[in-house]
Amino acid sequence: MLDLLPPETGNYFRDLANKHGDGWRLPGGEGHLDLWGLQPGEAREFVRERLSDFSLRCFEEQLALPANHKAKLPATFVSCVADNYPAKPFFRPFAEKARLSGWDVREVNTGHDCHVERPAEVAEILLAGAKSH
Repeated sequence: MLDLLPPETGNYFRDLANKHGDGWRLPGGEGHLDLWGLQPGEAREFVRERLSDFSLRCFEEQLALPANHKAKLPATFVSCVADNYPAKPFFRPFAEKARLSGWDVREVNTGHDCHVERPAEVAEILLAGAKSH
C-alpha cells in the first residue's frame, strides 16, 4: 500500500514504528481517529473501543497476482468525501482511478469509517451494486 501513497507517508509510518512500535507496529491512538475524520460522538467511541495497533508489514508487503481477474468483475467504489476528513486527499486518486476503470463510484459524506458513521447508507450502496451486477 505504501507504494500507492506519497513517499513521505511511508517514511512517517516507518519512523513511527521505529520510535513507538518496536520497529514493526504502528500504535493505534487518537491520531488515527482524527486522521479518519471521526468527530466526537457515538461513531468515534465505537471505533476507539475497537482500535488496535497495526502491523507495518500490512502496509509494506507486496502482493503478486498472476492476472488482474478483478478487471473482469463489475465493481463499486465507496468514496468517503466529508469536508472534515483529513485523509481524503490520499484516497481521492483511488476514486479517480476507479472512475477511469469504469467502476461505479459512490460518494458518502463521511470520513474513513463510513460503515460506522452511516451503516445503512453503505449497506444500500453495496446491495444496489450486487443487484445491478
